[in-house]
Amino acid sequence: ANLENLDTLFFCTREGVFFRAVYDALFKRSGSMSSPRSDLIKVSRLSSFAPSLLDEHAIEFPQLFRLYKAQSPNSLLRSLGLDPTEFSDLLGKHSVQPSEVFDTPANGSQLDSLLQDPELTRRIYRSLSRQKSGLHQYLSQHFDSRKRIGFVEIGWRGTIQNAIAQVFPEKEFHGMYLGLDLERNVMRANCHKVAYGPDRNISQADSDLFDAINVVEFICLSIGGSAESYLCQPDGAFRAKMRQLPEEDRWIENFSLLFQRGVLEIANSCDVNSLVQEHRSGALRHKALDRWRHLLDAPNPDLVSAYFSLKSNEQFGRGLVSNQSNVPPLTTVFLAPFNSLKRRELIRF
Repeated sequence: ANLENLDTLFFCTREGVFFRAVYDALFKRSGSMSSPRSDLIKVSRLSSFAPSLLDEHAIEFPQLFRLYKAQSPNSLLRSLGLDPTEFSDLLGKHSVQPSEVFDTPANGSQLDSLLQDPELTRRIYRSLSRQKSGLHQYLSQHFDSRKRIGFVEIGWRGTIQNAIAQVFPEKEFHGMYLGLDLERNVMRANCHKVAYGPDRNISQADSDLFDAINVVEFICLSIGGSAESYLCQPDGAFRAKMRQLPEEDRWIENFSLLFQRGVLEIANSCDVNSLVQEHRSGALRHKALDRWRHLLDAPNPDLVSAYFSLKSNEQFGRGLVSNQSNVPPLTTVFLAPFNSLKRRELIRF
């Protein structure tokens, strides 16, 4: 951040609450080195990606399909912040089942026919325009007149940064991540990204650390839900509407927040200058990646118990409720080599 001469770092929920607390504990106490101020923005893939699909007068559906090749109409509409029941007339018109999974909207397919329907485009465009306006108004309150924005998130493709850069083409975004997987959409010219850990866009080194990124996310999560959209308040300010996840919050409180509290105790008491020197020599990163790998190879039993008790409702892609404790039946295991859906299910587990 100092090398890029950034005056503010914007940390993104939900992992950003923890990351910002660590950053402030290290660099915002007396005697620490000079560093940019920090701010928290409530953004998510759901609240930012859909508005970014508006390109002048068109909807860029291909961007969504490059990220998630397998789509059901239900999950496609939900990922755009829409209620699928409000589109039942159009689904029926094109003989499309709401939960039917399509790998791609191939030419001539029922899904392709649905996406080409002018009435569908009109309804979606109207909604995305409102969402884009809300996102722009909310973030403008934080960005002010800044032209170069520091952007901190866990990873893994920088989809949120890409989306926000599309909504603010006049600003430059410098994204800093724990790790970066391969880009699936073209990165905009006003996007710059760097990863502390592995970056598959540069090298396959340490790419095995991506094998269980959901676990890394889990221990860094905050409670309070995920940003869904942005609403204008009576005072004229825009606030994030949060999708509450009580069951997930309970597990985060029981495990993740305890872990985070331990990290913060160390961050508040460590010698920052020694830490920076160790970082500059490369030794700190080497140790960090070793600890990350150890977390996956020999995880703490309490972490295993907490993680496999999680249920999360995925709004993108196939739109499935992911229950980590569900072991695939033997039929799925035996059919996996021959059936792509069964194979995906097994790989996902």
